[in-house]
Amino acid sequence: MTPNPGTRFRYRSGEYVEAGDSVFYGGRPAKVDFVVTEATGGPAMGWYLEQFPNGGFMITTDTGGSFFLDHPEHEEDLELVSREPK
Repeated sequence: MTPNPGTRFRYRSGEYVEAGDSVFYGGRPAKVDFVVTEATGGPAMGWYLEQFPNGGFMITTDTGGSFFLDHPEHEEDLELVSREPK
């Protein structure tokens, strides 16, 4: 199953999740590395869609821990702090 091409993930606060976002996760500073919502042809992103058919996003904490999240609306410990200007 492939997610709907227009699928976008939201924080509990309602803002969309975007690559480059600075967040707190479990009280630790973190950054959103990438968001995958549809097949891009790359093997790494393809693997994530195989494992998580509805897509998701990777965050890395300031201590180097990485987490792939696929239901941010259920993540009480995930909070948007700031967004990189476009």
